[in-house]
Amino acid sequence: MGVDVPVRQRRDTIEINATRVEDAFRQLEDFLQRMTGVTENLQFGPDHWQATVNILEQLHEQYFAQQADPQGRPWPELSPVTIAQKGHSRILVDTSDLMNSLTNSSAQYAVRQATGDSYTFGTSRPFAGVHQSGAGRIPQRKHTGISDENLRHVENVIADTVVELMFEIMA
Repeated sequence: MGVDVPVRQRRDTIEINATRVEDAFRQLEDFLQRMTGVTENLQFGPDHWQATVNILEQLHEQYFAQQADPQGRPWPELSPVTIAQKGHSRILVDTSDLMNSLTNSSAQYAVRQATGDSYTFGTSRPFAGVHQSGAGRIPQRKHTGISDENLRHVENVIADTVVELMFEIMA
């Protein structure tokens, strides 16, 4: 937003008319007030969350591929007895329900809930909490979460979405 300030120059004086500058400041003030009103009443719909959901699903796919928690720490190995019972050594993968619920929004047990200015992401798979926290002889294997670095990335995506939404509303 540029402001043309009329300037008249004579030989010995310069006269500057600040009326246009004041008008520009008023316009800026009005714009900022409208933006504030938009942000106070901002409502995200499911479509507005899609970029964030995509990132979260990709991150959780990596956790299962790397068999590691959100901080990159490897999950405790399976016991030989568990490997013999399952017939394989893939950690937290028996029926693939848990993994699918965290990597595919339409999978059974997937929890994806948009509520205006918040979003819930997770799984309702029975026993998921036992693996997430550990219990008794079952070691903790965190499969849901986000590192600080990835959280900053998600926050930036959300901020970009907010700005886009604000400009859509302001248009």
